[in-house]
Amino acid sequence: GAMLSRNDLGDLGDLRAELQSSTGMNLPFDDEVLEHLVQLVPLVDHQELRQLVQDFCPKWPQAALASLAIGLLPLSTFPRKEHVDTDPPWNESLHQQLDFHQQQRQPSAAATTPSTNNSNNDNNYHQQQHKSQQTLQIQHLSNTGFQEHNLEQAEFNHQRQHRKQQQQIQQQEQQLEQQQQQWQRQQQQQLQRQQEEEQAAMRREQPQQHHLQPHDQQRQQLPQWETNQQRLQLQQHDRQQLQQHDQQRQLPENTEKTSQQLEPHLEHLQQWDELHEQCLRLKQQRAEMLQKLR
Repeated sequence: GAMLSRNDLGDLGDLRAELQSSTGMNLPFDDEVLEHLVQLVPLVDHQELRQLVQDFCPKWPQAALASLAIGLLPLSTFPRKEHVDTDPPWNESLHQQLDFHQQQRQPSAAATTPSTNNSNNDNNYHQQQHKSQQTLQIQHLSNTGFQEHNLEQAEFNHQRQHRKQQQQIQQQEQQLEQQQQQWQRQQQQQLQRQQEEEQAAMRREQPQQHHLQPHDQQRQQLPQWETNQQRLQLQQHDRQQLQQHDQQRQLPENTEKTSQQLEPHLEHLQQWDELHEQCLRLKQQRAEMLQKLR
């Protein structure tokens, strides 16, 4: 491809555009980083530039790549080996790769002589060693990036589980409230029916007390010449009074039946008390979880 240099590109805006178009990475490369890249790679063509970025940038941890792109990562972490005593191993492998590309562009005067075969073999061996070392270093960086991602994912999962538990607690509280309202409605209906039955019994009892005495007096005051029809009327009235007495005697039995019908409601009330205690325990657990998260 066409050879590019600092002079050919003109200003850093052209270099930034060339980096973005050749690498396919739409990142806001910082001017200072671009200046440093120009010093590292004074002369490079399209294909080599693309190959360099494809070899290294996708394999760097995303945090380091983004920091490099926006200029947050200090340039002291990207110097040449001879400029500092300590250098990150992945940075050293980057410089070795850049040096290898420049050596490939520089023709060797003694490359055609047979005596250079051994040196070429040595160079190939060293290149293989560098490549193996570079692969291990890239794997280490990838693992570091994956560990950061796993920590973020674990925190996200923890928060999602906490939200899920809160929703479950709220649903249980709503169910308890609905059960309580339903039980209260049932109790009110039961009390209303019981009051209506008691009032009906009282209405049946009051007329009987008023009519007992006049008929007894009428029976005592009847003359000897009472007719058969009067006697039949009195007998019919006596039978009605006996039926009313029987109904009154059955009232205690009805009360006992009513108490038996109320037993399931009492059991339901006990169940609601247990659910209420369970709700209180869940609220306590939620408070403890919130305290731990803080």
